[in-house]
Amino acid sequence: MTGVQTCALPILVTNNLTLDKTLYVQLGTLNSSAVNLTVGGDIIIGTATTAGHLAAGNSTVTLTSGNRGLFIQSASSTFTSTGTLASTASSNTTWLYSITGSLSFYNISHTGMGTLQLYNSDATVAGTLDNTAGIFDANGYTATITGLTTISGGTYYAKTATQTFNGGLKIGRASRRERE
Repeated sequence: MTGVQTCALPILVTNNLTLDKTLYVQLGTLNSSAVNLTVGGDIIIGTATTAGHLAAGNSTVTLTSGNRGLFIQSASSTFTSTGTLASTASSNTTWLYSITGSLSFYNISHTGMGTLQLYNSDATVAGTLDNTAGIFDANGYTATITGLTTISGGTYYAKTATQTFNGGLKIGRASRRERE
């Protein structure tokens, strides 16, 4: 998909969608609940004066480029998911930001060598957090993970805020038995 696509009606995506540029969901709802969404630019939801909604359902939403991120720009805008937010950027920083200072995810998977960083936002993860490469940087913001947090590669930086691992914290590579 190329160019700027504008639509004020709800949009239902029925096939996997890959964008190499920024995805703007500035007004209305983008429902990608049955497909995977891969974005090479930013995902920008809402504006200062409009509400946008990205309903990801059980799909995987992947951010592939550094110096990019997921930005929720208004208090009435939402990102909802029972799937996984994945960051695969090979370098630089991918930001997770909400103007309200609070983000919610189901699962987060960070497999890229870059940094995945909370920016101006605490985060709640209802499922799991997996960091297999690069840096997960809570950046001084609170992170609460309900499921298992696994740091099997890379680094987790908490800095000064409280980090809560309700489902446990596993550090180190999987054993041979676990990989089989």
